Amino acid sequence: MLTTFDQFFGSFPRCIKLFGAKVKHSYIQSQSLSAAHIKWTSVQQGSSGSYELIEVSTGGKLSRHNVNIQQVGPDTVTELSAFHLSVGDPTQDLHTRLVLDHPRGYFRQLHKCIVAHSLGQAVFDGNIKVNRYAQQTDAGQLTRSLLLEPRATVNVKPNLQIIADDVKCSHGAAISDLEENQLFYFLARGIDLETARKTLIFSFGDEVIERLPYSSIRKKVETHIKALLEPKRFLMMSSKCFACTKQKQPRLFPACMQLDDAMLLHGSSLLYRRLQGFT
Repeated sequence: MLTTFDQFFGSFPRCIKLFGAKVKHSYIQSQSLSAAHIKWTSVQQGSSGSYELIEVSTGGKLSRHNVNIQQVGPDTVTELSAFHLSVGDPTQDLHTRLVLDHPRGYFRQLHKCIVAHSLGQAVFDGNIKVNRYAQQTDAGQLTRSLLLEPRATVNVKPNLQIIADDVKCSHGAAISDLEENQLFYFLARGIDLETARKTLIFSFGDEVIERLPYSSIRKKVETHIKALLEPKRFLMMSSKCFACTKQKQPRLFPACMQLDDAMLLHGSSLLYRRLQGFT
């Protein structure tokens, strides 16, 4: 079966070299449901370099991001956070590869995905390789997926290869629907089922969204995702951009937005803070 796309967006490899520098890279993708978006990011981290990537992807018939990171010096820090949302029939695809070659490297990866349509798909392929001289490495990887429709599909493959013998490494994967005990917690406190579901679903991705560096961007992303998760919105989905509806609402942000800066991560996400947004 041959799939055709009305638009194709691709970027050449984004190469970032860090030697004692700190970079925070934020990436938001919300393109048309009929578009294909493929992106490559390549990073080399020298001694004491710090790189953080925060990605939110909600658009595209096909959206794929290939991330390749090499820690080529000691005392490097790498943090990857991604939230993917599929409310139509798109495929959200993330492939990451990290190679650690030097001592005292630090790595954390959090991947979260919601598939809210029976034709939606998500893919996560995360590879970590800790080579012989990468002693005292501290690496952790976690992928969590939320399936809201019976035929929704997600394929995850966390992969951890360890050759060094003095390391602290872990990885894990979880795929589920909303937990009944969480819904019961809300219902027992007089909150209706629809509000409880919306709150839990939105808070699932909020852990990543809260890491975006600018409050104005976070607010736009939160509003955008909240609109996507409205049940009535699913009935109005077409091949147009997620941020446009039959009411001719303006787009929330450009089709592809990138922010590069060196701001420190701050803030936290609390579930109860989101209750007011759905009542």
